Amino acid sequence: MDSINEQLKDLYIKKFSEGTPCFLQQLRERRRVKNKKEHPAYPLLLNINEENYHNADLRIMVFGQETNSWEHKVHSDIPINQSIDFVEQTVLTFMDHYSRFLNDKVNKKSKKSPFWNAHNKICKSLGDRNVEIVWNNIYKIGNELKNHNRPHSNIRQMENENFDVISNEIEILKPDVLIFFTGPDYDARVNKKFQINRTIEVSSTIPVRELAKFSLENKILSYRTYHPRYLQQKHKMDYLKFIINELKEI
Repeated sequence: MDSINEQLKDLYIKKFSEGTPCFLQQLRERRRVKNKKEHPAYPLLLNINEENYHNADLRIMVFGQETNSWEHKVHSDIPINQSIDFVEQTVLTFMDHYSRFLNDKVNKKSKKSPFWNAHNKICKSLGDRNVEIVWNNIYKIGNELKNHNRPHSNIRQMENENFDVISNEIEILKPDVLIFFTGPDYDARVNKKFQINRTIEVSSTIPVRELAKFSLENKILSYRTYHPRYLQQKHKMDYLKFIINELKEI
């Protein structure tokens, strides 16, 4: 069987290559429409450290909401070419960008955000275990513009129709735990991708709107709370402790 990253690469190439014109070309053309609010960022393409992942005692996939202006300084103005070589080159470029971002070689300032502080707190608190965390987003395609939060409706439609890959990523990576830092307003999106059978109270002192455990169709242990930026602003970062304490018992 191909390696995990090879499987991810093949998945992304397949999705980018489908359609007439191919989805990659559709994506690039959408970035040229007059209304900049409809300009999509390039999709978030996962790329893991396979040795660390295979050796981990606990594999966690953490979901943020969406990326805005994800590609940063990646040169994306390449002439359109329908060949698979062009598609593969694009996929590898953004998989590499993901890896470099996680290794602090790209945009170090972003890695100091509340989201990444929460990511690091999980790892540190489970320090007696070999934990590997994979970062993902519940929306794989965000806005090209910064600070616009939930993607424009046309971008969401584009992803739903052409780049519905989260279930495939889960199948390839087989994480033990899912943590959704998406807040309750994104529950409909989570349900669309995973099918929530039941929302379960984690603590009698915390409303499920603020912290919950999901019973998902795929049976993976899952938690949902607010985005760490909101938790920090509202002085509720302790919500992470409830999740971490349960993870310690796995």
